[in-house]
Amino acid sequence: MTKVHPEPDVVQNLALWARTEASKRWVLANLKQLGWFAAADTGPRPSFELLSETTSTGADSPVMGHLAGKIIINVAEADPATLVDRREKMQEPFRTMVGHFRHEISHFLFSRLSGSHPFLTRFRSLFGDETADYGDALQRYYETGAGEGWSDTHISEYASAHPHEDWAETAAHVLHLLDLRDSANAVGMTLPGTRFGAHDTRTALNEGLDLGVALNHMNRSMGLDDAYPFVIAPIVRDKLEFCAEQLNQKNRTGKLQPG
Repeated sequence: MTKVHPEPDVVQNLALWARTEASKRWVLANLKQLGWFAAADTGPRPSFELLSETTSTGADSPVMGHLAGKIIINVAEADPATLVDRREKMQEPFRTMVGHFRHEISHFLFSRLSGSHPFLTRFRSLFGDETADYGDALQRYYETGAGEGWSDTHISEYASAHPHEDWAETAAHVLHLLDLRDSANAVGMTLPGTRFGAHDTRTALNEGLDLGVALNHMNRSMGLDDAYPFVIAPIVRDKLEFCAEQLNQKNRTGKLQPG
């Protein structure tokens, strides 16, 4: 699915490209387990442009994003030091390469799901009107910020910018939590009263959230930052459950809709 990649002859680009591809493939493998992009999925696939800030003609500033099925990722943040620096500057404690892919690919998945009237009806009741001017909304966000009380209704500050970003941020968190739960299940981890491996989406999501809390306590015992530094408000949980239902195509419909 990678259509454009960094120039491998430029210093550091080859290593950054390899790490970026590893994150991409992890995310795609996770989505395949949910029914996306497997053989039974006859719908369109995204394409990826993996761009570098260092080129043979000088410095560049690629902007991560999604447009009409094309996902652009800046490979610079595959460098751990660069990632930490930007995580602190952007005040985003959960900024990762896997997170970038999950956020941008969630925009693509929205375009696939939004052909369904029931999906849009439920989406708008939770997230708002996605047809609102996107450019104006982002300009307001960057000028004034998220606003007081954003955490009561949104998973992150950026999610408050526009319904499209709210979906992408929330859906990315669902993918984080479901993958966290699947990883725990694969290595036989348990919590009191919980045996991971439930098939229904809501229970699987709750298991992921429980694991996030447990991992936070484990990290604190080592003096590390929280693994999942979020407190989920009731409205946000409703959004997470909706995204989880829609993203888990195998459980929701038994077969993937073509989109």
